[in-house]
Amino acid sequence: LGDTTQQTLSVSNLSTLPVRIRSVAAQGQMGAQTPFRAAFQANFPQNSIIAPGTAAVPLSVFFAPQTIAEARGTLAISYTVGADTSLRTQLFPERLIGRGTTLKVIPPQFDTLVVGLPKVAAALLINVGREPIVVRRNRLQSTIGQRFRTPYALVSNETENTIEPRDTISLLMRGSTAGFMPQTGRLPDDELFIEITSGALRDSITAPLRSFGRLRTSTDAVARLAVRAVPPEAAPGASVRLEVYIAEGNFGQILRSGTLPIVRGSMRFSPQVLVVSPLETGVRRRNPNSNPSQLGLTLPPNYWTGRDSVLFRVQCVAVAGNVDTTAIAIENIVWGVENEPSGVQLAEFESGRFRAKTSQAGGKRLITPTAGNLNLLALTPNPAVDEVEVSFSIAESILTLTKSIESAVEVEILDMLGQVVRRVEMRKKSLEGIQTLRLNLTGIASGSYTLRLRVAGETAAKAMTLIR
Repeated sequence: LGDTTQQTLSVSNLSTLPVRIRSVAAQGQMGAQTPFRAAFQANFPQNSIIAPGTAAVPLSVFFAPQTIAEARGTLAISYTVGADTSLRTQLFPERLIGRGTTLKVIPPQFDTLVVGLPKVAAALLINVGREPIVVRRNRLQSTIGQRFRTPYALVSNETENTIEPRDTISLLMRGSTAGFMPQTGRLPDDELFIEITSGALRDSITAPLRSFGRLRTSTDAVARLAVRAVPPEAAPGASVRLEVYIAEGNFGQILRSGTLPIVRGSMRFSPQVLVVSPLETGVRRRNPNSNPSQLGLTLPPNYWTGRDSVLFRVQCVAVAGNVDTTAIAIENIVWGVENEPSGVQLAEFESGRFRAKTSQAGGKRLITPTAGNLNLLALTPNPAVDEVEVSFSIAESILTLTKSIESAVEVEILDMLGQVVRRVEMRKKSLEGIQTLRLNLTGIASGSYTLRLRVAGETAAKAMTLIR
C-alpha cells in the first residue's frame, strides 16, 4: 500500500492499414474507481501511428493500491484505422490484475555474481500497514518439487517472525554461480516466496531474483564482515562499543576495487541486555515501540578510510534485563553506491555476542528470582510510557497470616545501576485473588529498569522498559 508498481505491455498493429492511437485508459469494474493507470511511454505520444508490420509499442501500466484486496481492471484503447475517422475502442476485460498488501519486499541486490565468489545480501521486508504482520513461511520457488537449480539460497530462514507496523526485518540470502554452465551471462531467475498473516488475513508475496554472472577481474575484492562487543561482557551500567568490522579481506585491494568505500546497513540485538547510549546520535532505532525482545538499528552511510578494519562503531550501555546474554546480528550491509554494481563482494556476515554480568552492579543483583510465595504476574504495558499496571498474587499460606490485618505493598523502580528512582508504598485490606495496582511513571527517563515488589515480607521483580 502507498507504493506504485509498473509493468509493460506490448501493443501491435495486426491489420494492413496504419492505426492511429487516440487514447488509452484503465477502467475499473462496473465503473468503480481503479488503482490502475495506463500510458504509452514518452517516445510514443498520443495520436501517434502504428504502421503495419512494425515492432510492438510498449505500454506502461501503473498500479497504486489503496486497500488490502485484489483489484481487476479493463484496458481500453481508442483508435482510428487508415483514412476512416470513426473512433473505435478495443476493450481487454480484466487484463489488469493486482493485489494490495501491507508487506513491501525489496529483493536483495544480486545484480552481478562473480564466478568463484559467493555473495551475501538481504531482502528487506517492510510492514507499511497499521497492524502487525507474522511471517509464516519463506522459501525459494525453485525448491518446490526441485524443478530446477537456483543460484540463490536462504541463509536466515526465520519464520513466525512478527513485523510491527512501520518496522523492517531482513532475510539474508547467498548467491553463487557454482554449478552453472556457463557461469557467465544471465543466470536462472528465481522468486522469493513469503507467506504472511495479519490478523485474520492470510496472504503471500513473491519477489523476483535476477542476476548475471561475470568473470573475476583484478579489481574485484572479497570481504568477510563480523560484529563484536568491546568488551564482550560487562556489568550493567558499563559502556559497551559495538563494532562492525572486516574480519577477512585485503584492505588495499578493497580500496583499489573502484567501488566508492561507502557502507550502510543494519543490526539487531536484545534491549534486555544492551541499549543505545544517549550520547550515540549516529544510528536510528527502527520502531523502538515494537518488539521488546529485539532492537533493530539502521546504520547511516559511513565513508571507510581503510585506516583500520572497523566500518561502524555504536556506543551502547549494558543493562540488567530478564536475560543476560544477547546475540548481535548483522542484518544487512551494502557496500558502495545504491543501485550501482560493486567491486567488493561480501562473502559472509558473522554474528557476535555480549553478556551482561548482572550480579556485579555495585554488589547488587538487579533481577531477583520470583519468590514462591509472591507471584509477580505481569506488567502492562511493557514497554510502558506514562503508567504501568502491576498484577500479582499471594500464596495461600501468606493469605492466612494477613487475613485480618492491612498489608503493606511496596513498589520500587530501579535503574540499571541498581539505584531506586521511584518508590511507592500503599496498604491493602485484602490480598485474595489477583491484585492489581497502577504506578505513575512520569518524570522517569526512557530506558531499561527493574520493578521490584515487596508484599508481606516477600519480594519479586520483573524487567521493565520505559519509552518516551
